[in-house]
Amino acid sequence: MKRWIWLIALPLVSLSLLARNATGGGTKVWDQDGYDCTIHPDPLSGDNVASGALGTVRSEPTGSVEKWIGCYVDSIPGHAMVVCSAASEDGQQLMCASSDPALVAAVASMNADSYITFKTSIQSSPNLPAPACTHISVENNSKYNVKSQ
Repeated sequence: MKRWIWLIALPLVSLSLLARNATGGGTKVWDQDGYDCTIHPDPLSGDNVASGALGTVRSEPTGSVEKWIGCYVDSIPGHAMVVCSAASEDGQQLMCASSDPALVAAVASMNADSYITFKTSIQSSPNLPAPACTHISVENNSKYNVKSQ
């Protein structure tokens, strides 16, 4: 009888110890993990880079400077243009625009909880109100903080 109790109790105790280290619904990442809005130069290309998780930027507290990151698509029949902009808590701002169909498609895949990165060259384009976007990436992943209600 004692042997059966140990055969049942030992696995249950092991499972409870393992479960104590797990977090329900996956591990979320926050601003202190580097997913808040950041603006910095790319060390390889020299491009300006902005990145951040939309939900984290929206729901984490800000200091005295408003922060944001996002992109939108503006379109008319036969033409679409994407504009991305960001402002970090340290007061830096970055904006870029493009009518490249691949970059427009990338922005179309965004949702309110995406992690986005966009790059722009230091030189501005004479045909656009903002420097041309050279890269836009969108990551949709459950590890990022969801938007606040």
